[in-house]
Amino acid sequence: MKKVEERYSKIMEILNQVGRMEVSVLSEKCHVSLVTMRKDLTELEKRGFLNREQGFAVLANGSHMRRRIAVNYAEKRRIAQAAATLIQDGETIMIESGSCCILLAEEISRTKQNITIITNSVFMAEYIGGNPNINLVLLGGDYQTDSQALVGPISKYSAKQFHVSKFFAGTDGYSHSSGFTGDNHLRVETLKNMAKSAEQIVIITESKKFEKQGIVPLFSTEDVSYLITDNRLPQEIEEELQKAGIQILKAAL
Repeated sequence: MKKVEERYSKIMEILNQVGRMEVSVLSEKCHVSLVTMRKDLTELEKRGFLNREQGFAVLANGSHMRRRIAVNYAEKRRIAQAAATLIQDGETIMIESGSCCILLAEEISRTKQNITIITNSVFMAEYIGGNPNINLVLLGGDYQTDSQALVGPISKYSAKQFHVSKFFAGTDGYSHSSGFTGDNHLRVETLKNMAKSAEQIVIITESKKFEKQGIVPLFSTEDVSYLITDNRLPQEIEEELQKAGIQILKAAL
């Protein structure tokens, strides 16, 4: 299964670069037979990441969330795999609606047993909701179309009803003065309320997010227990976060 998922990552990496490629060329690049490649493309088409057109694989123009997941797919998958090492079978956790978080939920559904995920992501419910390894609890709230997530006062009330070990969240940026930041105030408010129900906050994101600053403070460095990212995190940022007591796990790219 690991080799298959690595191949999926390579296919998505190629299509994110070129947009469209012959199936025969893809099979050569991935060093597999045409039969195996067609099976891979069928699975990725089911997930909504690509379309097949007369001997070609084409990057899909699907929902906003599927497009976000498809960007830097291989990188996000490796980060999700690193984050999954923090989770034990039988655990109850919260995961929000970011693209890395969605891939974390997918990784958990493949590699863990009897996990309860509490989430505000309607997309996640669609994406992995039928997996027998996962008990998915969906918070209420106002529906945001782009993120396919639930936010607002009802989400706040719903989150208060739970207590979990870990809350996995993304970030839109970082500030030396404010810490982790977001671009949407309703999303930020919802994540802060979800975090109140967790013993530990885990940020899961690509290192490139540290190159910009969001418009709304999300979590201070003192609030966060773990950062799961890739191995391109700038050294000065890494030292700053470690000094604040954050444990950092880096996925090799």
